[in-house]
Amino acid sequence: MATSEQTLQKIKDIPYPRPLYAIAIEIKADWKNPSIHAVPYLDVLAVLPSIDSQYGLDSGSTIVVYFLSNALTWRGETARRIKKELNKMLKEVGEIDRVSTPAYWIPKDYGFGARMECSSCGIIWTEPMRETPPLHYNLCSTKKEVN
Repeated sequence: MATSEQTLQKIKDIPYPRPLYAIAIEIKADWKNPSIHAVPYLDVLAVLPSIDSQYGLDSGSTIVVYFLSNALTWRGETARRIKKELNKMLKEVGEIDRVSTPAYWIPKDYGFGARMECSSCGIIWTEPMRETPPLHYNLCSTKKEVN
């Protein structure tokens, strides 16, 4: 019988694009105390085969976006690798339906002087410690300067 480490290694070895449920297994194994805000989306990821799948009225890409926006406290090598993988999937499917799914800020650095990037247009906001993020991203579709 395979140990949990062997099973987890098999999940990691699945070629890209991995099923969302396989990614969810790896997230649950790594993120010991997930944010209560991310748990509902993580639970849905655990039953979705692909980013093109539907869960009720929500698309798989919507679930991934909401998971990522609520997984900002998940850190480490595994977190960076999986978030990069999920973002790559979002970009390949044309990402977000801009009317139904807002963009979100992705931390680029941590600590004083941190920078954040809009998930939709890619602009970098350089002063997140000064005030709350600008709301340009609600339905953003073009690159805009934000400082």
